[in-house]
Amino acid sequence: MGAGKSIKHILLDKNITITALAEKLEKPRQTVANTLFRDNMEIRTAAEYGKALGCGLYFIDEENGYKYPINID
Repeated sequence: MGAGKSIKHILLDKNITITALAEKLEKPRQTVANTLFRDNMEIRTAAEYGKALGCGLYFIDEENGYKYPINID
């Protein structure tokens, strides 16, 4: 599943609209919607959207399950 689809699932789970996410990101709603529906966002954008939703972005080691956080500031 791509980052856009994952973020859309988070929005549904948390009952947050694209408009509300756009307000948190201080971006136009249409820009946020286009980014989510194109589903080819850069990792920096995925991290920014995740942070606005209270979610972290991680690489997960498939051998031991360790989570390596991706911090983009």
